[in-house]
Formats: sequence, C-alpha cells, structure tokens
Amino acid sequence: MEITICIVFSLLSLAKSNRHNCSILYRTADCTSRGLISVPKDLPRDIISLDLKHNEIETLPNNTFARYSMLLTIILDNNRLSVIETGAFSGIKRLLNLSMEENTVNFKEFNTNETFRSLKSLELLDIRQNLETMKSLVTYPYLGHLTNLIYLYIDLTDNPNFTMMDVKKLTKLKVIRFEHCILTVFKNITFQDFPDSVEEIYFGNINSLLPHISLVESDLLKPFPNLQVLSLCRMICSLSDALKIVYPFQNKSMQAVIFKQIGTPPGNSVVLTETMVSYLKNMCIKTLVLAENDIVGLAPNILAAFHNAHCFNTIVLSGNRFSMISGSNYGLFFALLNQLTNLEIFDFSYNPVKYNKIQYLKIPYVCRTNHFQPLEEKKLIQEFQTPRHVKRKSDHGNQCIESKLKSDIQDRPHKTFALPNKLHTLRMSYYLSVDGYNNQRLTLKNVSNLRHLDFSYFQMNVFKGITFDGQMNLEHLDVSGIDSKLLLETPFFNSITSISTLIMRDANLGQIFRDSDLVSNIVSTVNKFDISGNSIWYMNEFTFSNSKKLKHLILSNNILLKIPLAVTHIDTLEILDVRNNELQSINETMRSWMESQNEKTKKI
Repeated sequence: MEITICIVFSLLSLAKSNRHNCSILYRTADCTSRGLISVPKDLPRDIISLDLKHNEIETLPNNTFARYSMLLTIILDNNRLSVIETGAFSGIKRLLNLSMEENTVNFKEFNTNETFRSLKSLELLDIRQNLETMKSLVTYPYLGHLTNLIYLYIDLTDNPNFTMMDVKKLTKLKVIRFEHCILTVFKNITFQDFPDSVEEIYFGNINSLLPHISLVESDLLKPFPNLQVLSLCRMICSLSDALKIVYPFQNKSMQAVIFKQIGTPPGNSVVLTETMVSYLKNMCIKTLVLAENDIVGLAPNILAAFHNAHCFNTIVLSGNRFSMISGSNYGLFFALLNQLTNLEIFDFSYNPVKYNKIQYLKIPYVCRTNHFQPLEEKKLIQEFQTPRHVKRKSDHGNQCIESKLKSDIQDRPHKTFALPNKLHTLRMSYYLSVDGYNNQRLTLKNVSNLRHLDFSYFQMNVFKGITFDGQMNLEHLDVSGIDSKLLLETPFFNSITSISTLIMRDANLGQIFRDSDLVSNIVSTVNKFDISGNSIWYMNEFTFSNSKKLKHLILSNNILLKIPLAVTHIDTLEILDVRNNELQSINETMRSWMESQNEKTKKI
C-alpha cells in the first residue's frame, strides 16, 4: 500500500467507449447521458444491467429489449418517454428491476393489461414522477401480472382508484413509496384494495403545491395490519392531524415511525401535547423521528403518556425549534432520557433555529436508500455523514458557535445528567441554545458505552465546559466549530483515551499549533484526524510524535506554505490531504520521506 498525497484533486473519465458509445463493465452497460433517442441494438447480448438515465428516448417499440434476454435491471429515468408499445418488454422474462422515473408516460393511452405481462419475475417497479399525465390520471396501470413484485414506487393522485390495478394479486408486495402525492384528503377507503403483506410505506412531497390537507381519517392505514415502517415527509398538514394516521397501530410494535417536515406554511409553532401523541403513546416503536416539524416544546404531562418508552432504540428530534435549555423543557427533556432504558442513538441537532440544509445520521428509513437495496439489508450504519466544510467567518459571524475560556471555570455551578445506559451515539450538532443557564458546566454520566459523539458547531457559551464522569470508550468524536482552547485547556479530553476518528474542523487550531503542542497529547490512538479549515500556517515539528496509529490526516483548507515537517514523524501515515492550501512546491526532504514511506508500506 502506497501513501496517498492529495494536493490537487480532479476526476477524469478514462472508461473506453465502443461504437455504441456505452461503457461496459462486468456485464453492466452504462449508457447514461449519451444523447440517445432509442435503445442501442449493438450491446453485448449477455448484459444483465442496462442504465439509460438522462437520454432523449421517447418511444419503446415492440421487442425493444428482446436481444438482451439476460437483463435483470433496466433504468430509463429522466428521458422523454411517452409511448410504450404493448410488446416492448417481450423476451426479458428474468427482469427484476424496472425504473421509469421522471418521464411523461400516459398509462391511460396504451394497453396496460398486456404491457407488463411478460415481466412475471419483476420485483421492483418505479413509475414515479410522470406528473404531467398523473395529475389527470383516473386509473393506474394494470399490475396484476406482477405477482412477484416486492417494491412499488408510484405517485399518489387525488381520489386515487387502485381497483383497476388488481393490486390484490401482489401478495409479495412489501414496500410502497409514494414519492409525490397530489391529494387533499386521506380517506379510509384510499388503500382498501392493497394486500395486507405490505410492511413499509413512504409518503413524500405530500400536497406541496396545493392547499393543505383538509381531512385525515384515522383508519387510512387499516388495510396494512403488518406495517412495520411508516414515513411521512414534506406534508402540508398540521402535525396533530398527521399523527392520527397511526391510530390502527395502537398496542402494536413497529420498526420505525417518521414524521419529517410536517406543517402548515408560512410557519407554525408546535407544542407537543399528550392529546397529539395519544395514539403513539401505546405503540412500541424502535425508531422514532420527529424532525423539522417546528416543535418548540413539550407539554407538562407528555412524558407520562409514553407507556412503552423502553422500546425506543433510536430517537431523532433534529431540525425543530426546541430549546432544551429554556424553562421547564430542561427537566422534562432529561427526565425522558431516564425512561429510555434501551436507547442507543439520540440525535438532537439543528435546534432551535431553522437551517436550510440538514444532514442526518445514516439511519435506516431516514436517509433515502438505493432503489435496488435488498429488503433484508437493515443493519444500522452507526457512522456520521461527512458534512460540508464550513468556511471560517469573522469573529462577529461566529459569536453563536464560539466562546472564550474563562479562568474561573472550576468555580462555576454544575449541570449533571446521566445518559441512558445503552446509548452509543449522541449527536447535538449545530445546537444553538438560548440564554438561561449561562455560567454552568455540563457533566455527562453513564458514558462507558458511548462510541460516537458529535458536538460540532455546538454553542458552548451556555455550558462553559463539558466533562465526563467515568472512563470514555469513544471511537468517533466531532468537535468542529468549537474554539479549541475551550477543549484543550480544560479536562474535556482527560478521560477520552480511545478515539479512532477525531474531527476538529473550524476549531481555531492555527494559534494552538503556533503557541503550544497540546494536540500531541490527544492523538496517540487516532486513526483519522481532520483539522481542515483552521487557518493553520505553522505546525510544531513534534506535534504528532505521540501518534501510534494515524493513517489519514486531513489538513485541507488551511494556509500552509509547505507540507509541515511534523508529518514525517507519523510512521503509520497512508493518506495526507493538503488540498486548498498555499503550497508552492514540495521540497527534496519531503519527497525523500514520501519515497521512504512508500517503500515501508509496500513491505507491510
């Protein structure tokens, strides 16, 4: 393995194209964005995947794919497709995945009873966002032949009629995703024709261009007694009305309930009351997401309403306007944590002000997954998404995320609370609190199981310092956007001895590296160290002398004139990222070190 030095980064497409102008690799034909007006006829006969996204194809004639009888996947997204002849899919009986998203297909104007007849093996069908015709659609295409269908991705029109689709025959159907929903009422009869095999339903972009939903009937989802995942995203409706949808699942267990971006513009303030959660309170829910719903607080008796708090494994309250610190919310908030005996992941980021772009943890059902991801692949990924680099602004622009170290920090009063015993991931990124608990220190207890901690861009001038009661076993720590002096010159790192990934972007480290070597004391176990965007221009030669495991060092977006000599003391280094600095050249000493490092890693 050779050391990788990232100085200038660019991507060049080196894939060879043959006469059909498509790239072929491992029996997969990549024909995306080729300006094609028809499906190529000269591709290898044995291809199993054909990707035709972003072309100009308008028509699929009879026997379009007959040459490619081995096909398992066809992707026709973002074309101009409007005509599909009856026998277009003849001859590809093995096909598993068919996606025709974002076209102008009018399913009323061709023989839908025959179009999909040959696709008896199909497991995924995506016909979303054919919106120009879907708005006036009376019936959906006939799907009765697709008896092996597992995934169905379609749009939802006002007063939809699914009877003619013959969906009752889809007894293996597990996942329905309504990506774009154009309707004004949720009626109990809406889904009465669907089979009871469905386990996951996703509603997205509900009524985003029309008046808010005027009616939500509580038995809307009664036809789905086996439902395990319910997700509503971007719904113009009061959160109170939206929560009625879970009525049929009282006293039942569910994997995930997600209410994200629910509200009635131009804005509202929601206090979560016992009445609002009256149906949720009797459910046993593993993952609960109430995100970007303008929640500003909790009613006094709401905690007693949750009879099955022990069921929660993951809770995400990001993107609301909920201030943990203000008034009675503080006591209520941490009293709830004490009830969550099985909680493993808690995300309370992007509060209490609105953010234009919110990033979420890679948690199943919350982030959009690949269309063709297997249904059974539900293993939780407990790593953080890499946020975009945030350029350092002036001192005035950073007042809400930085605070200065005070000499009397040890004399300040404490705020202490215990984490749930099983909690391994805690994220409070971009948390901007309000005044009310200034001049206090925060101590976290029950921290031995914590593995991932993200305090990035957390407003530290409420809690003047954070300490941990007990030994920490952290693997991932992100303290970006926090003045490094507040962390390095206090006991913050004292009990943290096992970090593998340490992220300190925009942490004012430039001055720290110039005046001291405090960082050298915390990197002995670190494998990946990101200190980009810190205005670093100088680094003590022995900064990394204590490093024993560092493989990936990110120094991008600083003001280095040359690669620091300090990196030559990192025997384990494999990747060095110095992009977007002021480097003029690489001197002979550094070139020699790189060569010796490459020789060393080749022998490993």
